[in-house]
Amino acid sequence: MSHFDNLYRDVTCAAAAVLITLAISLSFVQSTSAAPFHVAAAYQQAHQAGMPAQHA
Repeated sequence: MSHFDNLYRDVTCAAAAVLITLAISLSFVQSTSAAPFHVAAAYQQAHQAGMPAQHA
């Protein structure tokens, strides 16, 4: 193999690794992100539905 073939293979593998890493990272960020309003609303709704009202 020539030097050019080795360099081409290394660059191709590096580019593929970067693309795979970006795809996984963006997928993780998208799946774990939520707007603060949606998180607060879901929390409030869960507590109102599952817990009886407490009177002081």
